[in-house]
Amino acid sequence: MADLRVNEVLRHLWSRERLRIEGWRPSRIQQAVRRGDLRRVRQGWYVVADFWNGLHPGEQHLVDVVAATCEMRDGGVVVSHVSAAVLHGFPLVGARPERVHVTLPGEAGASGTGDVARHRLALDEQDITEVDGIRCTGVDRTLFDVARSEPAERAIAILDAGLAAAALDHRAMDEEKEAAWRSVLHRRIADARGARGLRQAEWLIGFADGRAQLPGESLSRLQLHRLGFTPRLQVPVANPAGGWWWMDFALDEAKVFGEFDGRGKYLDAGMRGGRTVEEVVLDEKRREDGVRGVTGWRTIRWGMAEARDPAAFAKHLAAFHVPLPASNDVVSSSGHGIRRKPVSFR
Repeated sequence: MADLRVNEVLRHLWSRERLRIEGWRPSRIQQAVRRGDLRRVRQGWYVVADFWNGLHPGEQHLVDVVAATCEMRDGGVVVSHVSAAVLHGFPLVGARPERVHVTLPGEAGASGTGDVARHRLALDEQDITEVDGIRCTGVDRTLFDVARSEPAERAIAILDAGLAAAALDHRAMDEEKEAAWRSVLHRRIADARGARGLRQAEWLIGFADGRAQLPGESLSRLQLHRLGFTPRLQVPVANPAGGWWWMDFALDEAKVFGEFDGRGKYLDAGMRGGRTVEEVVLDEKRREDGVRGVTGWRTIRWGMAEARDPAAFAKHLAAFHVPLPASNDVVSSSGHGIRRKPVSFR
């Protein structure tokens, strides 16, 4: 299901009280959950299992957020952090978050319980907005909180999407808008002196690139950096027949192009543009042949399985005889194989 929003979630979300009004006894609800016909989102809130199973983790977390906010009585509670990112429509990399994140404005500490993580943070009025009727942190504040609190793999996909929304014009970045975007977030870092995660946030905000078109491309870019590469993104190659071929990555060090192959390119009917899967594969092969004929460079493809893990990515590149640069943050080749190194946010 594409572009799931709050109103659609509300049409599928059933409270226990609503089910009882519709004639469901408690025993029937329990049986439906045990059979797998209903999915309990949280205590007292349910969706039909077929609906839930058709959602990706980010959409599932949006259901979590909507269910949690249906029970929030305190008008001061604000959805925040990764939960606000999902509410704003930013992509989620990795598993569905275990808890919904909310912020209670103020300085005192707050402990999380159950399936809701509560943060006590000072929020200005301009930090708060509404999305589809739900109070949440605004985009800038959300990106700042994500950058300092989420793992780099998840945060960079959200930051790349945020920068793209702010400054991407077709395939090119508007330099003034990009600079303004970074300035706003760096100012938040300066104003939050002493808060946790600022070193990571500063590095990730500087590393963000709105030209990454998919979360898998954002994750690939992070892993390529860790492996010592400095990839160029959205690289045009002139098509002799006219127009351009656009390549996801150019690895100048190895003289190869890289393409992240998400499943949607082949399985999503909208992305196929009316073509069959076989036609998409054939078109991709012809494009690769054309690019190799023009540039002499090979094209290497990978998917999320490789992009999730730098060691797996390094092995995948090695299988295509692409050597790693001498300096890298995460892995190195040795007589003992590939070894993991700590990541430093330099």
